[in-house]
Amino acid sequence: MSVYSLRWKWECVLLLILLVGCDSGFSSASATAYPVCTPATEEANLYRNATPTIANMIYQFAQGGGGPIPVTGDNPALIAKRESLKLLKEQIRKWSAFVDVPISTDYFIRITLTLISPQMIEGVVASQILYSEIPVSNFSQEVLNGEEQIAKREELLFLLMLTANEYRDRLLPGDRMMVKLPIQQMTLSSSSNEQIPPRHKDHHLEEAINLRFQPEYGYLAYPLAVLKEGTCHVIVDKVYTTTVTIHIPDIIVNDVSYGPQTWNIEYQPLVKINAPEKIPDFQQPLNFDVNQFAPMVDPPSPINGVLKSDNAYWDDYWSQTARFIWYHLTDTVHQ
Repeated sequence: MSVYSLRWKWECVLLLILLVGCDSGFSSASATAYPVCTPATEEANLYRNATPTIANMIYQFAQGGGGPIPVTGDNPALIAKRESLKLLKEQIRKWSAFVDVPISTDYFIRITLTLISPQMIEGVVASQILYSEIPVSNFSQEVLNGEEQIAKREELLFLLMLTANEYRDRLLPGDRMMVKLPIQQMTLSSSSNEQIPPRHKDHHLEEAINLRFQPEYGYLAYPLAVLKEGTCHVIVDKVYTTTVTIHIPDIIVNDVSYGPQTWNIEYQPLVKINAPEKIPDFQQPLNFDVNQFAPMVDPPSPINGVLKSDNAYWDDYWSQTARFIWYHLTDTVHQ
């Protein structure tokens, strides 16, 4: 086995360690309102048996094994990197929701929740392999193996990010910006309207978080199903759930209450149309800064007052968010 193959296997191990959780960082929550149960059908577990169609297409194109030859003469590997980051960006934008909390006329914080979906994992795996330039013999199996490790948890995983529109140097005087979140009361609404608290969570999210100097993030996990009146009820149902809703009763900043907040993440449309997936555009001219194809340590700082119609801003914002999530999901040493 080459040194590159060993490096890729080690990176996969690090990814799974982060997502599966460990005793030092990903802690068990207190007793939930309902006992946890295992659904009778595997269909309730969105991480199981997902097919990485688009991600696999991108990877095979980079290896010269699929897709049309670029008419522009651009390097297929660079085009694949562009399309991989685009896939990851689109998936993170799709599976995220945020709330902005105004603290003053010129300062606000943003709290973003992102559902770690199978499609997002596919995009992360594809991006990391292409970034490392380490060929693998079976890309689809690499993705499925990673998703299966998460599927065994029987949980829905979320990434919680706290950012601010500005941060101050630690050496400069300034007020604290202490944020307190009642994480155990951050409930997921089930398809039958039960309010389900997190089953697992990062410990530090329960502590006061100082956003004056830097952003913060952590993971939350909710059960796939709970036992109620002798029946195992699926929390996020593929038939009845169109929106994943998470509610928190209060957000406290510097001992001031800013009231309840709700995050709504669209899960599936009410009317499903069996249309083909949007395939990558390998024929589009490259027009891509390859230096942007790299994981990023910190998430982007939000800007107040940006219109939803400002596509250029939001495209860059979610691209940077994708690179941040890519970095922390792989948890590797990046060059």
